[in-house]
Amino acid sequence: MASLLSAADKTYFTGAFGDFVDTFIDLSTIVVFKEPIKTIASSSVRPLYGYGNASVEDNFTYTVVSGSFGALLTYPSRQIDGGFINEIENRLATDELFLEVKQNARDYILNGKTEKIVADDKSYTIVNEDLIIKYLTYTLYGFKAKLIK
Repeated sequence: MASLLSAADKTYFTGAFGDFVDTFIDLSTIVVFKEPIKTIASSSVRPLYGYGNASVEDNFTYTVVSGSFGALLTYPSRQIDGGFINEIENRLATDELFLEVKQNARDYILNGKTEKIVADDKSYTIVNEDLIIKYLTYTLYGFKAKLIK
C-alpha cells in the first residue's frame, strides 16, 4: 500500500516530534519509588536466659530504591465550557494523572514492584499496564495513575 509520506518525510516528522518530546519531557520530573531493600543486621545482644533466640529482636534497615525520569504529564481538564477538550483529559477523574515516558522509565516502572510515583509533590499509584503511544517511528509509553490520599 502506498504511503502519503516518503521515507524522508517520516524521518523529518519523527525527528521533529522527538525534539518536541525532548524539549518538554524534562520540564516535569517524576520519581518512581520501588519496594525498599530490607537488610537484616545481626544483633549483638545475647538472648535472655530461658527464652532462647525469640528474646532477641532483629534489627532491620531499609534502603530506598528510586529513580528520577522526565515525563509528559496530563492532568484532568478543570474547565469544561463547551470548548475543545483533549480526549485524554476528558477521560481522567479529578484524582488521576496520565503520564507519558520513554523506554527507560517504562522498563523501570514495570520491573519489580512500584510502590508509588511522585509528580508535582503528590503521590500516585499506577492503575494500568503500559499503553504504547506511537508517532510514525517514535514510541512513548503511557500510564494512568491515581492519587494516593
